[in-house]
Amino acid sequence: MKVIQLAPDSPFARPAAEEAERFHKLIASWGWESLIYPRQPTEDRAISQDSVEIDPLALLIYHFNYFSPVERLFDHPPERTVVFLHQLIPAEMIPKCGPTPNKFLMAYEHLKQLSSRCEMAIGHSYAATDCLEQLGFYRLRRIPYLMDFAKPECKSKPAKALRHDNDSPLLIFAGDLLPGSNAEDLIKTAWYCRNFTDPGTRLIITGYRDLCPAYFSRLLEVMSEFDLGEDEIIFTGDLADEELIAYFKKADVFLQLSSHDWTGKHLLQAMRCGLPVVALGNGAATEVLADAGILLGDTIHSAAADIVHRLLTDKGWRTTIVNRQAARLEAFSYDSIDLQLRSHLSRLLKQSD
Repeated sequence: MKVIQLAPDSPFARPAAEEAERFHKLIASWGWESLIYPRQPTEDRAISQDSVEIDPLALLIYHFNYFSPVERLFDHPPERTVVFLHQLIPAEMIPKCGPTPNKFLMAYEHLKQLSSRCEMAIGHSYAATDCLEQLGFYRLRRIPYLMDFAKPECKSKPAKALRHDNDSPLLIFAGDLLPGSNAEDLIKTAWYCRNFTDPGTRLIITGYRDLCPAYFSRLLEVMSEFDLGEDEIIFTGDLADEELIAYFKKADVFLQLSSHDWTGKHLLQAMRCGLPVVALGNGAATEVLADAGILLGDTIHSAAADIVHRLLTDKGWRTTIVNRQAARLEAFSYDSIDLQLRSHLSRLLKQSD
């Protein structure tokens, strides 16, 4: 059996491309033929049918992230086509993306077109599959994000962004800086920590700033409103996994108040690094953390700050949370996801034969 994956080749979609590569290794380990075709790296160029050869008998997995510029799916048998949705900007958040949100809106139109051209659609969370269902996909499956926990421990040091290193509490968030990441609430929570619970608290925010410049400008305005400078709120830009892990090992708490994280990748990375996680209870967070981490019911800055304070001061409770998170990672092992992926694809192939 041959499986062909169409993986995004945009820097904004690196987690999707990395996971496609891990799937490639899994599929090859089953004795199946596995191929990956990267997408064109420019946003205004769609994949043409002439650009790659797609065997009509192969199983085609199309990885979709944000605004993949595809005008139509290949002329491929629907019963052998799978769409894997990694991330979209929630439709209600698109008006906050600035004066030119068309590329984000176009993603929804592309997916609607694809809904009639595939037999199965997969997401990492209920939030993703709910979106797929609303767009017209009918056979839905969930598979957790596949992490490579077998990688060697990172020995690099955080970059010079932490040049004023000290013993003050350090919070960190990793993710795309888009409406829905609620990074403004992270900044306000850090301000509350600095002024009421843990003086000197600093916040590291990683991720691309260029996906939505209007939103990043708004974050700078919030910093100014709360009189916070670049030494208190540290924007690192996008980081490779090794660099990010180095920051995780330096930080005290991973804080996520996102309403649009559908993959949970960074939550898993933080848990793997022994970093206690405090997250808003929606999206992938509820499925990744379950009862292992700390899920917030609302975005209340004082409540989040109080929980951060307890994690910083109550060593016993912190150890309990970290140990629960470590045990929770067993549900995201290679073997577990290997079994799920192979089961879904095998059933699809049997039904199409």
